[in-house]
Amino acid sequence: MAFPAEARSFLASFAASHGREELLRHLEQIRSLRVLFVGEAIVDEYQYCETMGKSGKEPVLAARYVSAEQFAGGVLAAANQAAALCDHVGLVTVLGAEDSREEFIRERLDPKIAASFLYASGARTILKRRLVEIYPFQKLFEIYVMDPGALETVSEPLCRRLEDLLPGCDAVVVTDYGHGMLAPEAIEVLCQSNRFLAVNTQVNADNQIQLDMTVAAQSPEPVIQLLMKLESSDRVNEGIVIRPKADV
Repeated sequence: MAFPAEARSFLASFAASHGREELLRHLEQIRSLRVLFVGEAIVDEYQYCETMGKSGKEPVLAARYVSAEQFAGGVLAAANQAAALCDHVGLVTVLGAEDSREEFIRERLDPKIAASFLYASGARTILKRRLVEIYPFQKLFEIYVMDPGALETVSEPLCRRLEDLLPGCDAVVVTDYGHGMLAPEAIEVLCQSNRFLAVNTQVNADNQIQLDMTVAAQSPEPVIQLLMKLESSDRVNEGIVIRPKADV
């Protein structure tokens, strides 16, 4: 895989400064950390097809279905990745009460993950369906199967669940995809905790704001102010990074 010049330069510099034994030692040190993941559960579905060209009757692209597969995405994928490095991983997320896909999700979670699910009444668990041209593996179209505003209805029980779980963890990782799970009240609970807090959000068709920040929860005010500023902002696709010093 060809990396950009900037990435190659960073990797070369990092390799020159940090040896293999040092990296393995740091990885071993984080194994005992108790890490809590908070964010939206998403089922990622990929339908692979072969495009046949424009339909003869209408100006639309026609494609032949080949196959499909589904993955546990969103915060589920992040928690699974962390479980490969940490022995104690917690998870707080919201599923739809009407079409929860809970069995599918539980089957794909690492057994080490202690999952805590909340259920949004009258809603479906978020599913993102992508149609992909099998060669050259290019996305053609995507559909969001979700219920706008539904996740906001669990704000109060989410806050209570976080207040119960936060004291028992060393670090919190929030993956906020902007679909409504993390209301201002939940954000305040997370920021007021004295646990190390890492937040990652990304731009998508539903939220239109990109924010990537890693923060120390000991200094929550800049985070709260930033989130409030972004909430009323018209800016699109602007990346912001905050990295205060912190000991983890």
